[in-house]
Amino acid sequence: MRVKVRESSKSIVEAIRLAVRRLLVKGRSYHKLALYVMGGTKFIPKGIKLFMNRLGSNKLDVGVFDLSRIFFVLSNAGYSEVRNVLFNLYKLQLENGLWIDYDVNLDFFRLLNDKGIALRMTLDVLMSVNKLGIPIDGKLKRAVDALFRARSPDGVWRRTFTRSKTWDVEITSKALLILNDYIDELMRVRTLDLISKWLSSCIITRSCDQPWALGWAIRVLYENNLLNEKQLNEAINMLIGLQSNSGYWGIFEENLELTFDNLMNLLAIKDHEKSLMNEISRIANVKARIVSVINELYSDMVDYLKEDLVNLTKRNTVRETNVFRNAFIWAVERSLFRKQDPRPLIELFSNYTEEYRPKTLYDHAYTIARYVLDKVAEVSNRHVALGWLLRYFKLNLWRSAPLLVIEKAIAAFPNSNQKLCDTYMFALSIALNIPKEHIRKIPCPVDKNLIEILRKLGLITTPIMIAIKNYNKVRDEVQMLAKELFPNSPFKLYALSMIPRRWCRGPTPCVKPSRKGYVLCPFHDLCPYFKGDSIGVN
Repeated sequence: MRVKVRESSKSIVEAIRLAVRRLLVKGRSYHKLALYVMGGTKFIPKGIKLFMNRLGSNKLDVGVFDLSRIFFVLSNAGYSEVRNVLFNLYKLQLENGLWIDYDVNLDFFRLLNDKGIALRMTLDVLMSVNKLGIPIDGKLKRAVDALFRARSPDGVWRRTFTRSKTWDVEITSKALLILNDYIDELMRVRTLDLISKWLSSCIITRSCDQPWALGWAIRVLYENNLLNEKQLNEAINMLIGLQSNSGYWGIFEENLELTFDNLMNLLAIKDHEKSLMNEISRIANVKARIVSVINELYSDMVDYLKEDLVNLTKRNTVRETNVFRNAFIWAVERSLFRKQDPRPLIELFSNYTEEYRPKTLYDHAYTIARYVLDKVAEVSNRHVALGWLLRYFKLNLWRSAPLLVIEKAIAAFPNSNQKLCDTYMFALSIALNIPKEHIRKIPCPVDKNLIEILRKLGLITTPIMIAIKNYNKVRDEVQMLAKELFPNSPFKLYALSMIPRRWCRGPTPCVKPSRKGYVLCPFHDLCPYFKGDSIGVN
């Protein structure tokens, strides 16, 4: 498999900023914690604090791969409270000295057998202890011996791919970085020459058969002074060309682990720590501002929504107010495409409320599941959602997880979509008094206004046109951000959509004139579109 590399106009600074932005929004908790530590910021979101508490109390229920990656990522940031992860890894080391995890979902691991996965995890552990200054002895020395036993007589690591003759550039490069003191000088020079020829071939052909290894190959050659300035710039441009416009690296899919590795490799090759720290600090300041103003915005959002629901009753001239029907109509009007006719959906749901008349959340979950399975299933082609709903209903999950049942029931409606499910669940959080144990499971709906403000603040990297057309693509990014800032009520992030409605329209964005003077948007000093100087506002 050879991957063609496109020409990229991005600079290394822009590539670093995009990668940081992607990791600080969609990355795992340990990616975010590492970057916050590296940036020296004092702001740590609630979701990251929960992770830190679980890590400190040794209550992380994760596999060997996650432990090795947590150890590797946090050791790169110099996070001091990570050594207990090493003790847990000691317990999981195999008799042959390696570490292995069979439940790994990374795109480049699809090309590897168990040996390739084990060698990568073992190298991550050894690179981490080397970074932390831990002496390599005892069990760690066993890991070093296991790596050398897996090495081919010609000095490289082979047979880790499906094709037995292919040598593994990534493992060979990483091994040279950390096992330099253990490798014979003649063999080291020969291996570096092989890596140099491989990199030169990639640059000349503008294609790469092992694109995930490119960052490591550049780094090991750079640290051994085997690249001149021209070769180094060409190699870096090639690595940046493999980065997506959203900021991540990945071959078959988004790969956050590879994104973090390439970010660290770029920082090791070029001294751009100032750019890294500036971007981390900027994003941390934006997130801190969101946390500080969200309650006031959310209060305004609740008033706005309640008024909107009352207007729905007047507009539809119904005799009896039904909170579930009004919430559904409100969600439909904000979720369907313009060309879609909302009346069939609303009629189906109205028939349900007239027949069952639900009163509580649990009653709603039970009755809508029955209604969908009995009536809606006849006209719906959403067979997957219907199958999950039937399973949940038979397991009586409407008692323990009513929101999950309601979500699958709405998803089974014809012409429904994920945005409708999220928006309806949010409307229920306003219209009903939902128990605390379920409130944290309500997602944050995503609309054009929310996308607009998050893009302006530089918190999401999905291009605006893709974000508007592909709801599921931007939804994952926003949900990760919402759970990081508000783990107990992620839907609160939706209150940010009030900012474009109130501040971003009109001739003076970010500024509103009033009788008492100018009123500024709470994010005016963090927004690149602020033009207050033109009207005399500092």
